[in-house]
Amino acid sequence: MKTKVYITNIEPLGDEGLYQSLYELMPAYRREKIDRLKCVLDKHRSLAVGALLMYALAKSDISLSTPIKVEENGKPYLEGNPVYFNLSHSGNMVMCVISDMSVGCDIELMKKQPNLRVAKRFFSKEEYESIKENSDFYRLWTLKESYVKLNGEGIKGIADSFPFTESCDKIYFESHFMDDYCYSFVSGVKPDEIETFFPDIKDIKDRLYED
Repeated sequence: MKTKVYITNIEPLGDEGLYQSLYELMPAYRREKIDRLKCVLDKHRSLAVGALLMYALAKSDISLSTPIKVEENGKPYLEGNPVYFNLSHSGNMVMCVISDMSVGCDIELMKKQPNLRVAKRFFSKEEYESIKENSDFYRLWTLKESYVKLNGEGIKGIADSFPFTESCDKIYFESHFMDDYCYSFVSGVKPDEIETFFPDIKDIKDRLYED
């Protein structure tokens, strides 16, 4: 299958009717997770990222009842399917990447001033010295987060992995900018095909009710 990237804006979930319609479609584990959250925005993000995963599966003709399993390193996959996915959210955006290979992804709202102390701690020397603009920081940070989620080893020690300032034969990675956001994904090898979609949350709801 192709590697597919899906990103959607959660702002329409301020409509209580739309929120409730999507909530009722969520599996029990997702509803329980949403219910545990106190912040309304966190609830919206959790609901939207769960809906986006279901939408991605439906678009790939994968049954929404397929059990989700977790590898020893924490990577989620679909039981009985060579299909992997990864999820991320920040601000008003949520992201899902689905592929036939292990993937990691991250999306971040770009604040006015990034935390350079964090960069000095978690970036390699080459990466830290390459930061000229805020966008450089967020590109590297989303790639680092994606890599952590790919290998499941945690963020400790990633500064010494390898610099994302140049191409690397160990992994494949991409970064993109969208308004005030930066998003990236990382995989073990370059996918045969990559497609990116930006569905509206209302269209996601309509597609899921068809199934």
